[in-house]
Amino acid sequence: MTLHPDGSIWFVETGANALGRIARDGSIAEFAIPTPNASARGVAATADGNLWFTENFANKIGRMDANGSMIGEYDIPTPASVASQRCQTAGCSSRNMTAA
Repeated sequence: MTLHPDGSIWFVETGANALGRIARDGSIAEFAIPTPNASARGVAATADGNLWFTENFANKIGRMDANGSMIGEYDIPTPASVASQRCQTAGCSSRNMTAA
């Protein structure tokens, strides 16, 4: 969870494959992550207003603007990172990083 410069709170919805935003007025919005079953785990807001988040199962880092539009997804340069490698070899559920 992170506090955005505009005062909203952003959070990951791992099971829903989305980022969520609670606006200052209390309204809630959800924004889908384009990579299926990405397993978002963390989100951070930067001074320019963009949001960066991890996609553990996809071995990527994503970037979204404060309107919920995807700016990009970036492959982590280490092939089969620890979480990704473990899930590919052992099989993981979409909700946790333990073998299914």
